[in-house]
Formats: sequence, structure tokens, C-alpha cells
Amino acid sequence: MSIIYKNRAILAFFTGFLQILLIGMQVKVLASNHIIGAFFVSICISSLWCFNVNTVIRSVACRVTYVLGAGCGASASIIFYRFLSEILW
Repeated sequence: MSIIYKNRAILAFFTGFLQILLIGMQVKVLASNHIIGAFFVSICISSLWCFNVNTVIRSVACRVTYVLGAGCGASASIIFYRFLSEILW
């Protein structure tokens, strides 16, 4: 096995590990209604995805915009849930 193949395999392993770790954290943070935590974990998940897949979003400005949008979306989901839970329950 070549050095390049081993390095790619190690990188692939840790990328997958980190993605699932962050998603697990996001589930816990969202369930706990932590707005700031949800914002930052969403930014981490989106950054990992966005910079891992270069063909989807090419410019850095668009990547940053996407990542911030994901963070705001996660935070907004908690606020929206709190609003609905007060009205409906």
C-alpha cells in the first residue's frame, strides 16, 4: 500500500468520524435547546462538508455565507420550536 493511499484512507476515516461526531453533538444540542451551541455546531458541520466538497460551492465567500446560513438555521429552529411549543402546548 502506498503512502498516498494510506494518507487518503486515514483522512477519509477521520472525516467520517468527525462528521458523525458533530451530528451526534448537534442532536444533543438541539434537543437541549442551546441556541448558541446549535449555531456553532452547525457551523462546524457545514464547514466540514463545504470545504470537503469543493465542486459544490467554489468561492470562499459563498462557502462562508452557506456556513453562516446553516448556523442561523439551526438557531432559528430552536426559536421556532419554542414559539410553537408555547402556542400549541
